[in-house]
Amino acid sequence: MIRFTAQPTRFTPINEGVIYKVEMEEWAEMRVEIIDQAEEQIIGVKNIPYTEQATIDIAPYIVGRIELEPMPADGNTIAPYPTATYYIRVTTPYEQATSDPVTVSINLEPFKSVPIQTILGNNRIISFGEQDDILLTPAAATEIDVQMISDLGESLTITAPAIDAPALLHIDTTAFNEATKTLNLHIRFNGELKGIMHYNFVARHKGSKRVMWLMPNGSIEHHTFAATISEQSVVNRQRLCTTADGARARVTESFERATIRSAALGEELTRALMTIISAPRVWIEGQMPTSAQVTDQILEIAPYTDAGVITLNIDYNHKTITL
Repeated sequence: MIRFTAQPTRFTPINEGVIYKVEMEEWAEMRVEIIDQAEEQIIGVKNIPYTEQATIDIAPYIVGRIELEPMPADGNTIAPYPTATYYIRVTTPYEQATSDPVTVSINLEPFKSVPIQTILGNNRIISFGEQDDILLTPAAATEIDVQMISDLGESLTITAPAIDAPALLHIDTTAFNEATKTLNLHIRFNGELKGIMHYNFVARHKGSKRVMWLMPNGSIEHHTFAATISEQSVVNRQRLCTTADGARARVTESFERATIRSAALGEELTRALMTIISAPRVWIEGQMPTSAQVTDQILEIAPYTDAGVITLNIDYNHKTITL
C-alpha cells in the first residue's frame, strides 16, 4: 500500500520546498506525476528507481507558473491573490495513489497570522492620482468590507464576499475629489473592524516617481521618491539573431535608466525602503505598472540627525525590437 507520510501545507513558500513523503510496503519503481488541479494537466513527471520510500519536492516543477502583476489604475477593488493548486499521483507496477491537493502562491515566507500585512504602517502620505495596495489575510472564509471616507464627506464601500485566501486591496485615489486632503479606510472582516488606514494627501513634486515592490510575505508596497536626479534612454548595440522561421534579423534592446532620490525619511521608513534592493519584483507605478530593476541603492544619513535619504539607480521600460 502507498502511504503519504507527509504532505505540504497550504501556502507553503515554494522556495522552501513543496514536499511530499511516500512509503510503500514493498520495494518498487515509482512514477510520480505532478498535476495542475485547475487544468487537470500533468506538468511534470519524476521517475524514482527501485525504493520503498521517497521524498518528492514538486517546487522545481511549479516555480514560475504563478505570476503577480500589479493592477492597472482602474478603480478601487479587492482581488484574490494569485494562487494555484497541485497534487501528485504515485504509480507503481502494483498500485496507484493520489495525494491531497496543495494550494500555493508567490509568497517567499509564510503568511503572518495578522489581518493586514504591510511594512509601511497605517499612517501614509499619498498624492492625488497615485495608487496603493494592502495585503489582507483572513484566517478563514471571510466577507471583507472596506469603507473609504474622505475629509470632503465622499464615501465609497467595496465588498468581497467569502474570501478564504489572501487578497489585495487596491486603492485608486482618482475615485475621489482632487481637493481631498485626508482619506480613512475602515477594514472589516465579517463586520469586525480589523484596522484603519489613514492617508494624508500632499502635492506631488514634478519629476517624482512612485516605486512599487514585492515583499517576501507577498505584500506590495508603494513609495514616491521625491526627485529624479538624472534620466536617460539606453540603447544597446544591435546584434544579429536567427528567428524561429530561420530568417536573419537585427535585434535592438533599449530601456530607461533613472537615478531617483527620496525626501528625508524617519528611521522606520528608511528601514522599510531599504528592502527595495532585495525585492523579487519592482515596478514603476503608472496607468499600467512598468517592471523595473534596481541596480544600486545608496543610503545617506544627514549629520546630527536620524533622517535618511535613499537614492536608487533603476532601469525600467525594457523593449526589444526585431527588424
